[in-house]
Amino acid sequence: MRYQNPRLQDRLAAEYVTGNLRGKARRRFEKLLFQYPEIQNRISVWAARFQAADNDLTPAIPPETVWTGILSRIEKSEPQSGSNRMLWYAGMAATLLLLIGSWFIVTAPPAGRVAVVKNKKAETVWVMRENTKSHRIKVKTLRSPQLPKNKTCVLWLVWKDGKTHAVGFLPDSVGTRDLLLPNLTRNPEAADVVVSIEDAGVSPSEPGEIVFKGPWRNL
Repeated sequence: MRYQNPRLQDRLAAEYVTGNLRGKARRRFEKLLFQYPEIQNRISVWAARFQAADNDLTPAIPPETVWTGILSRIEKSEPQSGSNRMLWYAGMAATLLLLIGSWFIVTAPPAGRVAVVKNKKAETVWVMRENTKSHRIKVKTLRSPQLPKNKTCVLWLVWKDGKTHAVGFLPDSVGTRDLLLPNLTRNPEAADVVVSIEDAGVSPSEPGEIVFKGPWRNL
């Protein structure tokens, strides 16, 4: 019964996506996917979150001082015997990977905020990541919203005092798309994310049939 706990499901889904769930625990979790379909949705959300963050990673070359320091440590600590040398090489290889990995982690930009939009079946349709620095919202479509003919979905920012701003039409096919977020006089992070159903080909001034409303959430 404890696997019906949403918080536990979310934590296990995050551990599964990052690869921290291993061995028997991982195999046991994979069996749960058939018993609790909602866990699969949580896995999709976490996968989309990490994919969104990964897309914005900027490769960085470590400075020469990093490599000089590593070589200096290698020369000072290298063992003389053959058996100890093999163990030492394995340990240094692991250390080197950690050093390189930590360099990229430190220089990676902040992940930002996301909003997850689901349909009536609790299936994730869109995962949106806001980036005010680039003035864009990255929209990842995981499945078609399956709208009636001549209907489309529009993404809005709605502030607490009722002020609204239409961001753009949401895609209905699987993939990733950037929506331009022009310079605003208001902080977009303070606004709720709203999705409405509108007539296709029409630019509405206010949200019509609202099918989703919620705040940005930290990754």
